[in-house]
Amino acid sequence: MPGPVLYGSAIDTTCILWEKKCDKNAACRYYDNDLFRHRYLGLQFFFEVGAFLCFVTVYIVLRRQEREAGNVAETKTNPEKEKLAEKSIKNPESKV
Repeated sequence: MPGPVLYGSAIDTTCILWEKKCDKNAACRYYDNDLFRHRYLGLQFFFEVGAFLCFVTVYIVLRRQEREAGNVAETKTNPEKEKLAEKSIKNPESKV
């Protein structure tokens, strides 16, 4: 859901006195300021924490992909290292 809809819904739940037009709620005339503050800041905190967790997740995934790409590129550009690595795996007793 879009942010303004969520904020509007949270703000509407803090209304104490609604104006009536044609037997329907029209506009809020009086808000519970304490509840308004708690709902508004709580919703903001929820969005901030969610955005931070998404950022950390993307950062970790991209960092892992960058390391893997660097390892692949390093072995492709330096085939001698790859040969030495294969020899050391075949003969673990020999020192390279």
